[in-house]
Amino acid sequence: MKPIFLAALSALAIAAFPPPDGAQAEGFQRSGSVTGPGGRSATRDSTVTRDGNTVSRSGTVQGSEGRGWSFSGNATRSGDGTLTRQNTVTTNSGRVIARDATRTCDRSNGGIDCSGSATTTGPNGNTASSTSTRRFRDGQGIATFTRTGPGGRTVTGERWITVTP
Repeated sequence: MKPIFLAALSALAIAAFPPPDGAQAEGFQRSGSVTGPGGRSATRDSTVTRDGNTVSRSGTVQGSEGRGWSFSGNATRSGDGTLTRQNTVTTNSGRVIARDATRTCDRSNGGIDCSGSATTTGPNGNTASSTSTRRFRDGQGIATFTRTGPGGRTVTGERWITVTP
């Protein structure tokens, strides 16, 4: 179960904010490894490309115990402030986790107002969904969210946020 959990976390972490309008195509590759207590290790190889308003990432993570996954994802920003992300993680055993998310932000009201939604589909076809809103004014903000898991269990909440320079 741990590789699936790690793969899900990786799916959430691989999206990046795309570049501003009119940016040129670019990219880079990154590799790294880490060794922890007991000699367990992990390596990561990834490629990131940027073409206009779209950033694409792909790569692999492999642990010393044979556990690992591959990942791929795209993030695209449109001119109206909408960021759309699609991410997929596939474990070494062939289990697939996919996440699609959209967030729209409006900066026209003297602050920042954002709303978003996401759907995650697990390896057994189960889905989880979430919606969120964020509102920032003068260094203060509130974030509200609703998350519904595969079994229909729903969690809602809010957080107050203070931004300090």
